[in-house]
Amino acid sequence: MNQGDYEMNLESKNALSSHERVLRAIEHKETDRLPRNFLAEAPMAQAVMNELGVTDVEQVYQHFNVDIRRVF
Repeated sequence: MNQGDYEMNLESKNALSSHERVLRAIEHKETDRLPRNFLAEAPMAQAVMNELGVTDVEQVYQHFNVDIRRVF
């Protein structure tokens, strides 16, 4: 890491988008938190949606602040 990476202040770290957070983690740079992923088989995903009272897996991602999305 270079000096600029160490000087990142808390305010700017909290402002990381999911995209920035994932890229920084891949580059082994400091992030505000670890990127989150949600991966579940269909029955488990449906059970989580039922428990949360939502109808779309995207709502699950938003609830848990998931950073990584599957692209088909």
